[in-house]
Amino acid sequence: NYFEEFIHAPRESVQLAAEAGQESLTEFLIMGGSSVGIALIGITLASYMYLRHKIDPAAIAAKISSLYSLSKNKWYFDDIYYNVFVLGSRRLARQVLEVDYKVVDGVVNLTGLATLLTGEVLKYFENGRAQFYALIVFAAVLGLVIFSGVT
Repeated sequence: NYFEEFIHAPRESVQLAAEAGQESLTEFLIMGGSSVGIALIGITLASYMYLRHKIDPAAIAAKISSLYSLSKNKWYFDDIYYNVFVLGSRRLARQVLEVDYKVVDGVVNLTGLATLLTGEVLKYFENGRAQFYALIVFAAVLGLVIFSGVT
């Protein structure tokens, strides 16, 4: 029963989470300490660059210009996204639209034209007499028999 595995008592998931989440203090100190340390280094560097003006950001940017350009342009994610997904979607949509115009609308228009032409041809055979309709059906069946016998 797959539904039973999906719906279960909340205490079971709490017990599973408690068993899986057995973390050690050293793991917490390493992970938390490293993230706080990196944040403090960033804040200190920013204060030296922009508050005290002891470090020149332009000089650092000039030394690592390629990395600076890459970072400034957001790793070119926007350009890649635009060229791959936006332009790709537009190309696909244009092709789907062309198929819609030529194939789907063409079939619909051809069906309408065939109905119109069939009606125009058949209106001359319409006279209201059942004997004439039976004669037409008999002639069509006879023509099919002769045609299938010839081929």
